Amino acid sequence: MVNIAASITGFSHELTANLRNGTATDVRSPSRAAAIARMWMWCSVENGIGETAVECIGGWIATAYGKLGASTIRVPDLDAAGAAANAGNAANAAPGFASQAVPGPRTAGSTVDWAPFVQQAAANAPIRRRAITLGAARAAISAAYAITDVDLTVTETYNTSVWRAIARDAAGAAVAPGPGIPATEIQLLSGHTGAAADLTFEEALGDAMDDLSEAEWSFAYAIYKMAMAAPPMAGVSLLETNHHYLTSSAKKVEGTEKQVLAEAGDVVGAMYRDNLDEMRDVVWHKASHPVNSVLLREFGVDAEMSDRLKFAGLGAAAIRVPFVEPQVRAARAYLAMHRSVLSWIRTMGHTVTLPQLDAAVRAAESMPHNGLAPPFVGAPPMTRADFVANELVPRIEAAAHIVAWCVGVLRATCQENGVQYTNLSVSKAYSIRKLEMNNPSDIGLGSAAFDKGTRFERNQVERGRMNAITMTDAN
Repeated sequence: MVNIAASITGFSHELTANLRNGTATDVRSPSRAAAIARMWMWCSVENGIGETAVECIGGWIATAYGKLGASTIRVPDLDAAGAAANAGNAANAAPGFASQAVPGPRTAGSTVDWAPFVQQAAANAPIRRRAITLGAARAAISAAYAITDVDLTVTETYNTSVWRAIARDAAGAAVAPGPGIPATEIQLLSGHTGAAADLTFEEALGDAMDDLSEAEWSFAYAIYKMAMAAPPMAGVSLLETNHHYLTSSAKKVEGTEKQVLAEAGDVVGAMYRDNLDEMRDVVWHKASHPVNSVLLREFGVDAEMSDRLKFAGLGAAAIRVPFVEPQVRAARAYLAMHRSVLSWIRTMGHTVTLPQLDAAVRAAESMPHNGLAPPFVGAPPMTRADFVANELVPRIEAAAHIVAWCVGVLRATCQENGVQYTNLSVSKAYSIRKLEMNNPSDIGLGSAAFDKGTRFERNQVERGRMNAITMTDAN
């Protein structure tokens, strides 16, 4: 019989209300208790989290190297207990199935015992590359967002650290790093030694990691800067797709990658792009995954996050936050299209307005992404999601034929003045392109209205009846 409990990561479902008769706002979606493999779990450097993480980046990289290497290199158990455990697992595995039980202990090793396997890891370039990427990214996330243990998902976190960061006081005694007390050393936390038979493989591997080359340090710095944008980007992705990162949405991170890699130079750019899918998986998915999803979503909707990212030199990421629902973006595009032809509409004496849509957009933008709030004065509180679905969407649909008419006017205006309509930013929104496919008759009416207005203007000029135009920005 196969122990299937060890082959899955577990599920979490807070059943405060059910789908049979529960209150809608109290229903919770199920989630994976741990959605990443053990090798990618968060393991902090003791004394080197939060503000001091940046000073301990070497410890973060060494930690990642040991964890990734121990999960990649097949290392036999060197003590009797480990050998017995593995033998028992193999005996219990059903024919055709690999054993699902946890391997036996990997202690009781010395530097000499682990040397062949350390050499295997050292010869495995992807392990080193992933470790540098993951370590630099985790250090960036920890430092930039002041991450502490309470901000992490318990099932995706190691309870103990492998390395400790220390500083030295004036007397030379070891003290914890802190403000004005920079870390000067990274020490093995367990106190295990290379000579004694108590060194774990990941301890031996992390300790044996060769110093980074100049190119690798430049690469680590680029990853560090790039990963500063990972948490809010993950939050936006969670709000949009319920996933931290999807390869199908890679275009959303391309701008940030290009910005950082352009600053880093060709060598670093080649190191990243030569393994593009792997690098993206580590930076945009694995690195921030253990951070609590609720916190990530808060980063994704934080109204000030965009400005913070700009000042951090990550303007390409700043334009991606805060998260805005596709329906709100569509409504904004509709209003922008209407504004683009509003001066012509007024000149012609037409009355073409979108007050209902404008009011709904303003209301949606004023509502929080979490909790309940009244969208209008005197209205009952509701969630932003409910307002968007039940109030904004119908108003978008009601405004479609009006906006399509505006598209026709703008197209005709561009043709009259020798301007390429598709070069206008207002024409590039997905909702506008979709509108153009679905509402050709309304677009035609808009173009016809412009043609009639143009003929009327020419006729009035010929008759000397054209009224003078007065413009002001005064209310």
